[in-house]
Amino acid sequence: MPAFWNQRYASAETPWVLHKTPATLRSFLNRTRPPGRVLIPGCGTDHGVIKAFADAGFEVTAIDFSTVALAETKKVLANFDGRIIRADFFKSDFGRHFDLVYERTFLCAMHPRRWARYAKRVAELLRPDGKLVGIFFYGADPEPPPYPINKTQAAEIFGNYFRLLRDLKVSDSVPMFAGMERWQEWNTFHEICGRTQSFHHLHERAAAARAGAGGATKAMAAGEDFAILHYRRIDVPEMKHAVSIAPVHLQHLIKIAVEDFATPAHTYGVAAHQAGNCRGIKIVEEQLHVFFKLVVVTKIGSEPCDGQVGDGIEIVENYAEMFL
Repeated sequence: MPAFWNQRYASAETPWVLHKTPATLRSFLNRTRPPGRVLIPGCGTDHGVIKAFADAGFEVTAIDFSTVALAETKKVLANFDGRIIRADFFKSDFGRHFDLVYERTFLCAMHPRRWARYAKRVAELLRPDGKLVGIFFYGADPEPPPYPINKTQAAEIFGNYFRLLRDLKVSDSVPMFAGMERWQEWNTFHEICGRTQSFHHLHERAAAARAGAGGATKAMAAGEDFAILHYRRIDVPEMKHAVSIAPVHLQHLIKIAVEDFATPAHTYGVAAHQAGNCRGIKIVEEQLHVFFKLVVVTKIGSEPCDGQVGDGIEIVENYAEMFL
């Protein structure tokens, strides 16, 4: 396989290379704070993308099979402060977890029978609140590869590990992908078996936010990034040109019942299905209550909004209680 990709890059038979930073990626980087670690599998000669992430403050790890592609990328990015390495996406130990995995032309280059393994591997490499973001090839190709994906397949492949947060049409594709690419952002979520750890993680985030605000119990967030609401998959609309401040109070309520239960005869010598001298605790009902006050302050000089006051600033306060 590496020999095939080396030959394509050596002969410049690479019609998938964009030679610029996609507009959707630029938009994502402009609204993503703070930066973190990003893995770019199958980076090829996409040095513009690598540089864009680095310039935005990300710690970049870019990998590929092709030594020819990696040599060219390293030459162009001579002073690059990151990792551009030959590695196997599925087998290599990167010694770290990532905040983002960036996708473009990597998934569609592999046979669909490997897609489920790809999704699982991405989930393994990401931190608990990480994202799979990038440009995905949708549609039909009479002579694959590349292998296009459809919405049903995407839901089946990614649905066990991620939920789709954003899905946008791409307008600056190369000719071979024109009209068939979509920018998507897939967020990881925790399965029910990880609930205890997840709630603990959220409480830690809330406590850190309170400490950082001098005890004022304020959690700062931009757009839809409400960590305390992430676990329960509560969508908060993105607010452009705004800062949202959410003092959060979390209550996890569990209603339980203590009841007798039957034990098999061989355990305590009691007839099977007869109530023995044993008791257990059963969860009858469970709720998560999230209390927060949402304050939205539009920045001076931003686009006018409904009901905006004359000095260019509008403050809207709303108290809310959520029963989940």
